[in-house]
Amino acid sequence: MTEGDHVLIVTHEHRLDEQLLGVALGGRPGYVGLVGSRRKVLRFVQRLTKQNPELDLTRVYAPVGIDVGAVSPEEIAVSIVAELVALRRGARVPHLRVADDPKFQELLAKANGGDAEQRPIPLRLPPRRSSGEGR
Repeated sequence: MTEGDHVLIVTHEHRLDEQLLGVALGGRPGYVGLVGSRRKVLRFVQRLTKQNPELDLTRVYAPVGIDVGAVSPEEIAVSIVAELVALRRGARVPHLRVADDPKFQELLAKANGGDAEQRPIPLRLPPRRSSGEGR
């Protein structure tokens, strides 16, 4: 996997989701999206960072999508695609990912025996592309 690759993890089995997230983070995809609740994402990240404290979470968008109030599977799909377009174009939109939440940062730091100020998870935006590029 390279920075140009995008990984979206969507299964019905939590254990498989967590394993796939670990595998994806072992590669270098530019985007890793995971469908799931905030609680599920927090548990996964806590366990994965205990196993590997140097894990790069800047590429993880979980829960995946932007905040458009999506409820149905079709709306969630639109939210995910909108997130990919926003990232591609460098637009600043309200992502659902827990890594942007200061409370998540504190919980993760406590779970790993540290201080939230020691391990912030920054939002990494890809370079903005011109409107004709990539078509």
